[in-house]
Amino acid sequence: MVALVALDALARKSRWGRHWAGLSIVYVVLSMDETSEIHERIGSWLRAHVNLHGPFHYAGVIPMLALAVFVGVTYIRFLGALPRDTLLGVLVSAALYVGGAAGVEAASGWWAEGHGSKSTALLLVSTVKENLEMFGTLLFVLVVLAYFARTGRSVALRARR
Repeated sequence: MVALVALDALARKSRWGRHWAGLSIVYVVLSMDETSEIHERIGSWLRAHVNLHGPFHYAGVIPMLALAVFVGVTYIRFLGALPRDTLLGVLVSAALYVGGAAGVEAASGWWAEGHGSKSTALLLVSTVKENLEMFGTLLFVLVVLAYFARTGRSVALRARR
């Protein structure tokens, strides 16, 4: 969805076209990470080479937070240019996603370090983490669809036999 907004904005030579394109790349990277566990691999390497404990037990939190801060800082002007409703939706969806991906992951690391990584409680917390990520993503898609509609554009999905 974000890629469609990006393509439309770039075609119209919108000031923020490259920012929309960048957001679509961020979501591609997040998708690749989800399927190939990139941040977990980086975290394993970090944990093997740096003495990390507590919330950084799962050291993959570090690259996740670094990416979130980088995108947040890079996109401050873009976010400020969004309509208020869109801005609020993007911020809430980002808070849900990052809160799940990094916040709950950090809490999980703290728990795993003290209680082991094979507990039922940790499995339940992991489920909360994944759900927060999915709710954040779903909300973001809905916010972007509403923004796209506000600009007079639309998306139609058709099923063919």
